[in-house]
Parts: sequence; C-alpha cells; structure tokens
Amino acid sequence: MSYNSLLINKVDLIGETIDQWGQPTETITANIVCRIMYQTKLIRNFQGEEVLSFAKLFFKPGQVISHSTKVRITGPQDIKKIKHPIISITRPQNATLLHHNEIWIS
Repeated sequence: MSYNSLLINKVDLIGETIDQWGQPTETITANIVCRIMYQTKLIRNFQGEEVLSFAKLFFKPGQVISHSTKVRITGPQDIKKIKHPIISITRPQNATLLHHNEIWIS
C-alpha cells in the first residue's frame, strides 16, 4: 500500500492576506488531499498556550502551510464549513527526506 492511498480526505487551505486597499482577503487552495485522524488531545500552540485539538491532519510534503493558515474540512460530514485554526505543525523526516506534514487543528 502506498502513502498516497492513505490520503482519503479533502480540505481547503485558507490564507488571509491584505489587499492593496488594506482590507483582509482570503486566498483559498481547494481540495487538498490529506488524511484526517479525529483525536482529542491537549497541544501547546505557537504562543505556548495549551489548546484542545480535535484532529490531526497528514499532508504530503510540499504544501505551503503556516500557522496563519486556516483549514476547512470538505465533504458530506462537515456541513457547517467551519474554518479551523492550526495549533501545531510538525514535519517528520527519515534519514534522507521530509516524509509528511502533521497539522493539529482546533
């Protein structure tokens, strides 16, 4: 079984930027394949605060994901289309290359 066959879910990555008039705008990268593992866990966020996370997402390496990006789970199970903030990002690797990205969301 390949790693690609495990990526059965899709999400939208939403980045927030400022346009030329100083107004906030969203840039949406739609239908990114990932793997969602629903698990409640207490995680330290980027500011050092403890935050409750409800899911960990696995992405292929190469996705541009930062702490300011929000995640919207797409599919029939998520009717509300909530934008989930990213709590933590880890990038595990083996001896030669970056394997995948792990993103915890709240």
